Amino acid sequence: MVIYQPMVAEGYEWINALRDGDYEVFLQLDGKPRASTWQPIAVRRVRADKRQAFLSSDFPWLGGHALVMRRSAVDTLRDTLDENGEVLPLSTDDGVELFVLNARVIDALDEARSSLLKFPGTNRIMRTATGRAREHDEGGMSLHAFSAATLPDFAGSRGERLSPVLDES
Repeated sequence: MVIYQPMVAEGYEWINALRDGDYEVFLQLDGKPRASTWQPIAVRRVRADKRQAFLSSDFPWLGGHALVMRRSAVDTLRDTLDENGEVLPLSTDDGVELFVLNARVIDALDEARSSLLKFPGTNRIMRTATGRAREHDEGGMSLHAFSAATLPDFAGSRGERLSPVLDES
């Protein structure tokens, strides 16, 4: 298994939820089916700051815990996404189609063998300096997320181009 962590790229668009409470909804995506009850979250594409460019991205940045995608990314990765979670629509005011992945979740991080920085007073991981995965039967999945209590990163076996942060050693 190869583990990838989404990373922000300077000069590209970011995503903000219009309602502060909706950030918690993104944190709670855990792979359990939600499509039948999902209400698209209203989001806006924004600049990281006024000094940076505003380039479009197939994966606009919301945070490492939520993989937001444009229609072009969803169309390209549709088979992999559908096999390993569900793609949920977001609502924008500018007509750009955006989606968030509700990936299947596994608990495979070996915290004892990993170097982790956690948010104070919580069990949520802020950053992984070095990480180790314990043996885990992925059930044929090729793309999934680690639980929010452990690590908001995505794993893939088909060469997805994100930044690797863990290994299996």
